[in-house]
Amino acid sequence: MIQITTEDAYLGRVLTTIRTSTSIGGPISSVVAGIMLDHSGDQILIILCAVFVLIGGINMLFAKEAAN
Repeated sequence: MIQITTEDAYLGRVLTTIRTSTSIGGPISSVVAGIMLDHSGDQILIILCAVFVLIGGINMLFAKEAAN
């Protein structure tokens, strides 16, 4: 969607900005989430996150099959 809506002259800049922000934000959010899980101790939160990961993986699997 980003490639369709962004003008061609700015596409490289936009994609580089997105890639950079995810490269920086991923590790930071992992550390913050780890600290929060360590202090909260809620097992339901861990189960909920695992369910979201599984749903995301299943979604990607179906999206890949639909693309073929």
